[in-house]
Amino acid sequence: MRERFVVACLFFLGFASCSSSNPDYGDQTLQKMRQYTLDRFTTIPGAVLRPVTASFEDYDIQFGVSRLKVILYAYESLSLVNACISQFEITPDSGRYMDFTFVIRPNADVRAPLIHGDALATSFSMDLYNVNPSSVNVAAFLGERIEKINQGLDLAQQYQRKPPEEGGDRGKYTPHLDPYKSPYRIELEKPETDDPEEQQRYWDTVYEVLTLYLSAFLESIESLPAEDNETLIQGNIAGIDTFITTLWEKDFVVPMGKMMFKDDMELYFLDAFWRKGVYFSDVSQKQ
Repeated sequence: MRERFVVACLFFLGFASCSSSNPDYGDQTLQKMRQYTLDRFTTIPGAVLRPVTASFEDYDIQFGVSRLKVILYAYESLSLVNACISQFEITPDSGRYMDFTFVIRPNADVRAPLIHGDALATSFSMDLYNVNPSSVNVAAFLGERIEKINQGLDLAQQYQRKPPEEGGDRGKYTPHLDPYKSPYRIELEKPETDDPEEQQRYWDTVYEVLTLYLSAFLESIESLPAEDNETLIQGNIAGIDTFITTLWEKDFVVPMGKMMFKDDMELYFLDAFWRKGVYFSDVSQKQ
């Protein structure tokens, strides 16, 4: 755990200090990913901004040698308890970005997984995490929209990290999430090349895979009714509680986040990004 934390800090500090002063294609794509996701969030039936979003207006932090602007929007809707995006801009209004990450959590009465993705300067991971496998089948949830997921998987194959049995490090930093991972997981790694055309092909692939996965997930959510099924609801509640607690206790981004956000880490990570302890959106409860 300590080794992973040190590696992550060195990566972020190095990236923040060494990144070019001019936005490149990767920065533009990270920004485009954020805008696409926000646009999709605003079209979700009943979508409204959660009040916690206001806590991160004009919010920036010092990390290493850089001033980072925190860009965060959290939504909820009729079927979603939380749909949140987060991004760090290296120096406010510079157009240079450290990452783009998002999560979409359905209400506890919807028979669905959650989706979470995280893009960095050199990698992109995304998965449909199943916190309640006794009641939720990811393939059944996707239905015919699994074709979009398979299309995304096919596009991603050229950049997928190899599994350990093939000498790769796929899954190395997330063994604590192994019980929740799906067959549709992607872990992409940017090719080590100075060829701008090859780099652009990588970023175009990342963007296209994101749009395919998000489209398939949200279309599937919108086709599902809420269920008055106590077994499903309690299984989803117990599953998401364990999932978020596992992240808080074992994921290497948490100690790094505590360095960055200090006393606001719980507000950022547990409330805004994951909405821990809440299982139904306020919008759905008003119906």
